[in-house]
Amino acid sequence: MEVSTKTYKYDDVHLKNHEAYGENATEKVDLENIYGELKGKSDSYILLCTHYDSAGAKEGGYSQSEGSLGSADAGYALSTILETLRVIKESNVELENGIKILFTDGEECGLLGAKESVKEKEIFDGVNYVINIEARGTSGPAIMFETSPNNKAVLNLYEATDKPYSYSITPEIYRLLPNGTDFTVFLENNLTGINISVLDGLQNYHTPNDNPDNLSDKSMQHYGDQVLPIVKEFVSNEKYSNPDVFESKEDS
Repeated sequence: MEVSTKTYKYDDVHLKNHEAYGENATEKVDLENIYGELKGKSDSYILLCTHYDSAGAKEGGYSQSEGSLGSADAGYALSTILETLRVIKESNVELENGIKILFTDGEECGLLGAKESVKEKEIFDGVNYVINIEARGTSGPAIMFETSPNNKAVLNLYEATDKPYSYSITPEIYRLLPNGTDFTVFLENNLTGINISVLDGLQNYHTPNDNPDNLSDKSMQHYGDQVLPIVKEFVSNEKYSNPDVFESKEDS
């Protein structure tokens, strides 16, 4: 296999160091979030977010696990975001609106990186739309399974995707599960956007079987088929410079 690598110079990529208490609330955890941005002509941004830590070994209760290599959770998401940025960067078009990225640390031990990130104004300043990307499994379609409330305007942008995939029942099922994602933290802080994840191959989730052998090229492509068109539409359309563009009193 030949791997082609390009290095881009970004002045606006930052490491954000934090200390936070983990799930047991007795020991502090060192965190390092990664934040960056591509500026547009306006002060409006779309935020692409995922975490880069993988699940560690746990014993007892619902979350018992042998740990994971993190190839899908959240390798799918990291790859999707980096590839999206590559395509946008190499298109050499002037951006009407900008892109921010956030790779959080400590998601698997209590959404710690996300909780610390919302304390930093610069990360979310001007963010009008969030795409959070997850993987609760290793295969299958990438399902848009959660949105912010009053989502009519939010879903209008989601319609830009080449291959949209969602069910009306998925948000209700998700609310019954005893876990959250970074998007949970963002919703608590009144941010607007969507959450996307594969759900098949659940038997591999948070296990050593979340490894490259069990990844799906079709799943990887489906993430990109949804995220890239949304980002292209957002950064190229002046209407998304309006900070109120996603305000709505209706759910779709």
